[in-house]
Amino acid sequence: MHRGSIWRSPLAWQVTLFLGMNSFIYYIAVGWLPAMITETGYSAAYAVSLHGLMQLATAVPGLLLAPVIARMKDQRLLACATGLVTLVSLAGLALCPAGVVVWTVLLGVGTGAAMILGLAFISLRAAESHQAAALSGMAQCVGYLLAAVGPMLMGALHDLAGSWYWPLLICSLCAGIMGLLGFLCGTDRQIGVHRNRTGHDREPGR
Repeated sequence: MHRGSIWRSPLAWQVTLFLGMNSFIYYIAVGWLPAMITETGYSAAYAVSLHGLMQLATAVPGLLLAPVIARMKDQRLLACATGLVTLVSLAGLALCPAGVVVWTVLLGVGTGAAMILGLAFISLRAAESHQAAALSGMAQCVGYLLAAVGPMLMGALHDLAGSWYWPLLICSLCAGIMGLLGFLCGTDRQIGVHRNRTGHDREPGR
């Protein structure tokens, strides 16, 4: 595959949007989690402490997943799990704020695991180094765009709705989409490389 065609690859878009959805959710949480928590009746000091706990929890998957992801032939189950954990945490914040500590930790773990896995997908799904660089640029371009608009969009929606209920449910939906995208790009394959009937890789046109 030529370098310029990376934007036309369905697999490249799956990897890009997996990372992009995670960035969208994570930066909304970074920007608004204390406000979400205080709105349910907790103190500002407690909300800030949980905000720090969430960011600490994002580091845990890096210690556990980074050494083993590359050894896994198929990452579909793991990718779906990151989406599910993130979905449950966001839905929990919306529907059961009494469990805010659990939801905050799960949100950190889910988004942290998705980030580690998404970065691994860039190298695992690229057929060669130039393609990996192009995919990295594509993923960062789209990811940072979604990360930039997410907090503003959800903040405006909060002002319109008068609570964080609908913004959190929309973020839950985004987490479900992230899990589906993870299932699609978690399959053992590479951009521009197809399997023939014997199970061997071949380049297009051969």
